[in-house]
Amino acid sequence: MKKWAIVLALLLPGFISLWGQTPAGQDDDALYAKDMIKVGEAFPTVSFGTALDGRVLSVKDFAGKYLVLDFWATWCPDCRKDVPALVEAYKRFASDQVVFVSISWDQDRERLEKFMADNGITWTQVCDFKPRTEITTGKTFRVRWIPSVYVIGPDGKVLLGTVMLDKVVALLSSL
Repeated sequence: MKKWAIVLALLLPGFISLWGQTPAGQDDDALYAKDMIKVGEAFPTVSFGTALDGRVLSVKDFAGKYLVLDFWATWCPDCRKDVPALVEAYKRFASDQVVFVSISWDQDRERLEKFMADNGITWTQVCDFKPRTEITTGKTFRVRWIPSVYVIGPDGKVLLGTVMLDKVVALLSSL
């Protein structure tokens, strides 16, 4: 009986780590970004919500520019894991022609602002500070999973909708 317990103890961590992984041959977009607005479609021009500085924003405010629109929350482990790479992408690509805006699904303003300060997040943040069940941006912009990122072209059409930040960096590198 002890032998089986030892074997199980040795194998269980491997099975657990495999359980949460994407099936072979698929990337995370195949599972989590499949319902996002498709490449070439116009991004909705309705408001994203209110930025922390009080501005009400929509895609129209960024006409003629590339817009990186990031959906996230401080309570989301995958979002927190992506923050250093997103900060690096912002430092590398933000310009007069490439704008970053994040839409947070947080409820606590103080927690959000502290997390931003602690992690070097300096670009525009939009947050309605509502419970997740009351947030309409996910439905409006067809975001079912966070983190999710859209890259929207100067013409207001989607260039990329993804849950994979490396795809965003690759696209921005090619512009």
